[in-house]
Amino acid sequence: INAEYGLNKLIRGMSESMEDEYERIRLEERHFYKLKPEKLADKWRLQEKYIDYLEETIDHLKNQAKSKLESQNQDSTRRENILIMRLASKEQEAQDMLNQIQELKRALAPSTS
Repeated sequence: INAEYGLNKLIRGMSESMEDEYERIRLEERHFYKLKPEKLADKWRLQEKYIDYLEETIDHLKNQAKSKLESQNQDSTRRENILIMRLASKEQEAQDMLNQIQELKRALAPSTS
């Protein structure tokens, strides 16, 4: 659904003349007998243009999606690194507090000397 939306959005953004230039050619079997070979060849070339257009559009959308995923991956990696640093900091704080507790216990314990 997202690919269709992207394709539609991309197509809508193009000029009218471009949209008219790239159009699916629909031929039925009867056309093969009615059309002159030159006309059939013209239809074939138009269909090839349309296919090339669709392939270029797909490549463009793939590149956009790849770019977006790379950006999201960078953001996730950056966030992960920040969270790892915060976790390390909290672990260090917890260790420091445990050390302080142990020192206080030792200081409060009656000395055996």
